[in-house]
Amino acid sequence: MSASANLNGATGRDLRYAAAFLGISPHTVRALARRKALAHYRVSRRLIFKDADLQAFLDRHRVDAKQGV
Repeated sequence: MSASANLNGATGRDLRYAAAFLGISPHTVRALARRKALAHYRVSRRLIFKDADLQAFLDRHRVDAKQGV
């Protein structure tokens, strides 16, 4: 399976892509997936991620700036 497999019309991304997208290490991405804190697909031993799920993870961890600072 290629790094950009098609998952129901969404582009599937590999572990290295997900790590770069999130700005964290592949090890940390694996840990997040293991704890089910990051949505993913498991195909055999490979982890596959959708762009929308990676963006949703970032959105959930957004910290808004204070007004007037």
